[in-house]
Amino acid sequence: MSRYVGQCSVVRRRGPEEEANWQRMMENAEPISIETFLRHVDISPLLDEDETPRQFIRSAGSDVAAFKSYWMMPWGSARCWFLTIAGFDFIFTER
Repeated sequence: MSRYVGQCSVVRRRGPEEEANWQRMMENAEPISIETFLRHVDISPLLDEDETPRQFIRSAGSDVAAFKSYWMMPWGSARCWFLTIAGFDFIFTER
């Protein structure tokens, strides 16, 4: 289904290639609904024990948005999805 890449602030510090990946991802980002995002992404790495995806989204308040884009992998680009909450992007790619 999906693989958690990481939070933007952590991913971008991994090096210039990851910063370039993030920049490219942001340039190609297309808004999608939260429902579409949740159909493609397993957000369990972000959840507290016994927390559901819906509870996590609700707790983020009104400052939450979902997007689809592309992320560079060693074999080429892969579809990615990210959730933006309070200025932080939580990035997931296709496996």
